[in-house]
Amino acid sequence: MKRYLYDAETKRFTGTVDSDEPLENSTEISPFDADGQAKIGTWFDVDNQVWKSPVTEPTQDKRLFMNLSQNVATLQSMVMMQNQQLAQLMTKEAK
Repeated sequence: MKRYLYDAETKRFTGTVDSDEPLENSTEISPFDADGQAKIGTWFDVDNQVWKSPVTEPTQDKRLFMNLSQNVATLQSMVMMQNQQLAQLMTKEAK
């Protein structure tokens, strides 16, 4: 049986081993996703018996990019609204 090992202190995934016996700091629960990948820093939540992905804070560049992307989306929405208003005015004038 395949067992998935984790570090005693950090609970981070450290590897696999084949063993029929329960091992200290191991679980039968796989940290790998459907693609057979485990994210770097994946750790085992012993209380809930689940593997969790590391939580990373976005860098300053990522925060700036997200903010700019939101601003662009807002501006696009405003342009669409104005175009609709212009189309309505032009329709009224054509009558």
